[in-house]
Amino acid sequence: GSAKGRAIYVINADTGDILRSFPTTRSVASDVALVDVNNDGFVDYGYALDTGGNAYRIHFVVGPGTLGLLTAANWKSRRVAYTNGGNRKFLFQPGVFPTANSVYVAMVSGDRERPLIENYPYTTPVLNRAYVYKDDLTASTGDVDMDSPTLIDSTTTATCTSTSLVSDSSKKGWFFNLNENGVGEQGVTSALIAAGLVTFSTNRPIPTSAQSCSGALGEARGYLVNLFNGSGAIAATGGNTCGGRRSSVFPGGGLPPSPVIGVVPVDGIPTAVLIGAPDPTGATTATIGVTKVTPKISNARTRTYKSTNTDQ
Repeated sequence: GSAKGRAIYVINADTGDILRSFPTTRSVASDVALVDVNNDGFVDYGYALDTGGNAYRIHFVVGPGTLGLLTAANWKSRRVAYTNGGNRKFLFQPGVFPTANSVYVAMVSGDRERPLIENYPYTTPVLNRAYVYKDDLTASTGDVDMDSPTLIDSTTTATCTSTSLVSDSSKKGWFFNLNENGVGEQGVTSALIAAGLVTFSTNRPIPTSAQSCSGALGEARGYLVNLFNGSGAIAATGGNTCGGRRSSVFPGGGLPPSPVIGVVPVDGIPTAVLIGAPDPTGATTATIGVTKVTPKISNARTRTYKSTNTDQ
């Protein structure tokens, strides 16, 4: 095939000059997600996905230890993860969340350009998947097969006690199949990570009734799952962000917009909100509905240091 479109470009926003370009295996339709590891206002890494199911890390710094900025000539990119067959495509920006020496990368496969019942994701079923890959920033070589046992298969076993990236540090991430609700379900938005949760939306073609005189828009679903094991976070009990259901149906169907996070004043108090995510309580919400971001933080405190002065 043509080599055109199989690259990532970094362009000077003031002049339009191409600073660097990096080749990719397949074409890149998604935006590049940027990561500022230490919140100093400078981009440290970028993550891009391509239509062949590959994930790339772009380096703008020496490494996670010093985070020293590189000159444009020394920027580099390499594939860090990939899907193994299955015709799974990535068309949308991944969600990213940095921690010490690693970045959680959330992504969902699908082909938004083929949403109809006569298209191949339905007629020739494609088993799309949601993934979270934990990228080790200290690794300078190698790439991870995200469909291998290196990742946790959370398709059928996802509760609060299921294996997670916290309980099993040897795992490189998790995935689950998008077939629980029927044939042809596929990711049609970017993924977003917030408050220990991953959210994204899907669409699934629905056969039109013989009595209907209008085309079906398909079933739209919003997902809200635990970042560490893919367990459902909707209508979870006991204040947990796990053990609930994974998705809710958006009324009206169609192709939802990608979820976004922002901070708005509520009664004069800056409040983080999600737009385009399902309601964590399980209440029905629209594709542009707004929900408050409420991190689940335990009130329990553990003593980490004690000092005692006594008379001698």
